[in-house]
Amino acid sequence: MRAVSTSLATLLVTLLAPCAFAQTGAEAQGNDSPAAAVPDVLPAPATVVPDSAPATASPAAVVPGAAPATDSPTAVAPAAAPAPTPEPRPKLEIGGYAKAGFGYQQADPIVDYIGHSNGFQMAGARLEIIARPVEAAEVVLSVEGALDRPEDKMGVSGEKLVSLRDAYLKYEFFPFVVVTLGQFKAPFSAEALVSDSDLVFFDRSIATRGLLPPEGYAADGISLDRQVGVSLSSARLAFGPVGLRYALGLFNGNGANRLLNDNQDLTPVGRLSVDFRDRIAVGFAAYQNPRTVGERPDLLQEKDTALTADLSADIAGVRVLAAYTTRQRDYLTITPQPPSDDAWSALAQISWRHEGTGIEPAYRFALLNPSELAGFEQVTHHTIGLNWKPSDKPLRVFAAYTLRREKAERKLTNDGVSLGAQLNF
Repeated sequence: MRAVSTSLATLLVTLLAPCAFAQTGAEAQGNDSPAAAVPDVLPAPATVVPDSAPATASPAAVVPGAAPATDSPTAVAPAAAPAPTPEPRPKLEIGGYAKAGFGYQQADPIVDYIGHSNGFQMAGARLEIIARPVEAAEVVLSVEGALDRPEDKMGVSGEKLVSLRDAYLKYEFFPFVVVTLGQFKAPFSAEALVSDSDLVFFDRSIATRGLLPPEGYAADGISLDRQVGVSLSSARLAFGPVGLRYALGLFNGNGANRLLNDNQDLTPVGRLSVDFRDRIAVGFAAYQNPRTVGERPDLLQEKDTALTADLSADIAGVRVLAAYTTRQRDYLTITPQPPSDDAWSALAQISWRHEGTGIEPAYRFALLNPSELAGFEQVTHHTIGLNWKPSDKPLRVFAAYTLRREKAERKLTNDGVSLGAQLNF
């Protein structure tokens, strides 16, 4: 009787097992994850198999189309696609811009060269060529086709010249070791380092470029512009969301397009900036410039030491730039030696561009105090601008009104309106 029961049980298992396996396969086809289609534990038919029967393999091992069971989900995940290889930069690029406009300024009733030269003006015409003989190297050459050459300090007569602007070679050994040699912008002022093709206003502020007649009395800015020399710098070095850039340079210190240095000393310049997601950045920079001024044989030795701190941001169409710069000038060869002459400047500007229309309102506050010894040369500019920069065109149209204020001793009537356009290519 026991043998008969055992035989019947064996027969039932043999008949019912295919049905159980067919049901398990149907469940697997209805699930995106093959591993999930196999139950963790299947009913074991060994309970009805005699002790002498051979062990039965786990049904999971013979389910059609089922993947091998594993504890690691990565075993059944598709292989990750390889990262796309960045496109190599072109061997040769040609670009530049042209900028022209119309200026109107109030005519001062006393100073005859203030506001008496209203009309059209060619503000810039730049041609730039970038050659890359190898991926890590660049040779940059840019020429200005509308450089001002005033005949006197009043600045109302002169001519436009074609002049060299940038001429340098750059080689990136590593992202943190980039060597630049030639004539280029010294790494100091944040506003001066902004590309000409990306300025929010028609020109840079008086804090950087100084004050040029006929808009007011002449005064030098505090920043360093283009210089001849060498620098060691980095690309953006990322540490998570934080980025770091540095630049250290040695320059002649007497400006661009000079035959030789003006003395035996070099001008060290250093800049460090830290950013968050390349959107908000804080920068610090310094330079010390031993200067030789005057005409031979009556040459004078001076030394300028300058510091600057700046904050920039570009978030959701809002661009902010703020900076404070100070400079101390020591007169080394005058006897008795006069006290140091301190100069300082402040800048704060904000703009917002509406992506759909390209309309860009902007405001800029700029203050320049070129000399503490003079005591009356401080100038303040408030500029309200409205630009148009369509996203699908390399064009920016400028309109701005500037309210100019001087100390009482040098008060002028010289508020002005500027209109212009710039086309990049």
